[in-house]
Amino acid sequence: MVEPVTLYPASWYYNACVYGFLKVLAYGLGEEYVENNVLQRDGTIRLTPGLVTALFTTPEEDPSPRVPVKEDRHPPVSDIKRLAWWWVEMNREMIAWKEDELPNNLPPEEVIEKVCSKVITGRPLRVGTYQGNFKKYGNLFQPSVHRDKKTFLNKWFSCNRDSGREKCSFCGQLTGQSGDTFEQRLYHRFFMSVLSDDLASSTGEFPNSFWDLKPNLLLCPLCRSIFLCAHFTIMQVLFANTSNFLLTWHFNKFLAQSQKNLFRTVKNYQEELFYHFLHFNNQMSRSMGAWELQGLEFLYFTGEGIEHFVLPPVVCNLLLNPKVSSLLARIRNRAVLKYILEERFELLPNISYKSLRVALGTAPGNVKDPEAELSLSEIILLCRLYTEIKKLFERREPVVVKTEEVLRCGQEAPASLAKEGSSLIYRLLELVRLGKKDEAYYLLLRSYIAESRPFPPVLTKVFQLQNANLFKNFMFSYIAGVQSNTGGGEI
Repeated sequence: MVEPVTLYPASWYYNACVYGFLKVLAYGLGEEYVENNVLQRDGTIRLTPGLVTALFTTPEEDPSPRVPVKEDRHPPVSDIKRLAWWWVEMNREMIAWKEDELPNNLPPEEVIEKVCSKVITGRPLRVGTYQGNFKKYGNLFQPSVHRDKKTFLNKWFSCNRDSGREKCSFCGQLTGQSGDTFEQRLYHRFFMSVLSDDLASSTGEFPNSFWDLKPNLLLCPLCRSIFLCAHFTIMQVLFANTSNFLLTWHFNKFLAQSQKNLFRTVKNYQEELFYHFLHFNNQMSRSMGAWELQGLEFLYFTGEGIEHFVLPPVVCNLLLNPKVSSLLARIRNRAVLKYILEERFELLPNISYKSLRVALGTAPGNVKDPEAELSLSEIILLCRLYTEIKKLFERREPVVVKTEEVLRCGQEAPASLAKEGSSLIYRLLELVRLGKKDEAYYLLLRSYIAESRPFPPVLTKVFQLQNANLFKNFMFSYIAGVQSNTGGGEI
């Protein structure tokens, strides 16, 4: 009797293989079925007995499956398992075939033969626009051992029939050792280099990481089937890994629809990835909590290796704030992004200062600083961003000043500060940078007294702040307001 199967998130490689497996299920059953019946709200995957039976049987063995197989996804031959046929068809559509190499009217047996010859042999394979030769399953099929490729696929794609005393190293299910010759081969029972030449080891040749020269990462038949779907994820180039299969599915589905060769052409893919995350976060933050975004990591398959990038939990929590994510999306500056990802929030006012120097015309013209590229409107947005960040993380001194009030105050500044080319505004900027509160205060006070105007209460609150960076940030927003009024800029 077939038992239901529950899969739990684990390592990034296992999760990547499961995501590829889900893509195969979606190919044969439709995305709606996978999202409503396979993916669970608790972040796990549940395979019902009816689904397991349909996947790992042939139309001859189970002519009326209890799952809604798509009309054009039924195997054209009765002696190949449904999951195996979907795997073949997905590879057929993904591989960049030469002209007339695989005609549409080719018999199914020849399709299986040609696809398997491309994917599970030792020859490198170029797939679509993937930048590199794919050779993950080199020598998996050996003619001296296996009879034919269709029989091989039927044996490889199997489910866990009988529980035993051995535990699978990946899904944790108990599995028994079958008497079948196919099941007894080391390369079919353990995670070996034929499945991943980057991560797994070999028994008798380099690399070998087994202490006793014997493999120890046991594979159950189900995980073995799942691991043959790894390349469907790798060919996507970028993979987002989370501790929740439902979130992983939607996140990668979003990336697959939005990237369109983007990460193959942009050198700094982390920057574009971050802004894609902002758009995704705006769509998913209502249904996914902060806890499920902890430990979010990205794998970038370059064709020559794997680049690993982790989005820190603090940054994930920060991006759940709609104001913060909206401001970041509007600024789109590399220096700002760098400090956000590195959690060096206290350096953000430095960018405001350097950009203000350029806006005021006091920065050296022959020096190009990447931290001084913000326009006046972006400086104002950055001041708002830093204020929002301090509101979220500041515990000792709650932020009681509003950036908009300080900005409006700057637009209504005394004429001695607001007139174009005023040396006072340059002096005020440098005093603020140096943290000389008293001198900056008296400079402003004299300017307001000279016009017989009261000193704005909001500026009094700013000068009462104990946090030096928060003080600088509000004063930079004041100076930006002065300059926007002088230059006729828009806020």
